[in-house]
Amino acid sequence: MFNNVDNFIPVNVNKLFVTSKEITNNSYIVAVSNNDVILTKDDNFPSLEMFNYNLENLLEIGSLDNKICYGIFYKEFTDEFLSKVNNCVKKPIRSVFANTSNSIIMAISRAKELIFWRNQHIFCGSCKNNLIPSENDLGLVCPNCKMMYFPQIAPAVITAITRNNGKEILLAHNVRF
Repeated sequence: MFNNVDNFIPVNVNKLFVTSKEITNNSYIVAVSNNDVILTKDDNFPSLEMFNYNLENLLEIGSLDNKICYGIFYKEFTDEFLSKVNNCVKKPIRSVFANTSNSIIMAISRAKELIFWRNQHIFCGSCKNNLIPSENDLGLVCPNCKMMYFPQIAPAVITAITRNNGKEILLAHNVRF
């Protein structure tokens, strides 16, 4: 695992997609699909130099251990792809989340959600022009009508109903279970 477990620093300004020709070899690659992530056999993110061919559509998502992290989304990790990546394995994201640090969870989550969002928001919903990254934040902006689009926030709330000064808690059970 990574040496410093809680040092992922997310990028807070929108970036353009780049190719691996435009980044340094020691940058981390956070390669995710719908349910899987590629990690090294010792549960680190692979560096660009571990990949032996050109990658496109990389998005800077932050930094970890003072190395820039680039996310990339693959619909499916084929055996052919994995055979080209030295010392790497495909792992289910849920199992990685259960056994790793907050920094790794944050990097994987950020890569997965930002890349998915960017791939789904290409055109303006008002005037149908191509969206471009905002220069000031994580939003996308329409150069024609100036409409701004931001990643969706989905907050979650967990509530405990107690009595007797917290000594008893209400446990509910869904009737469908």
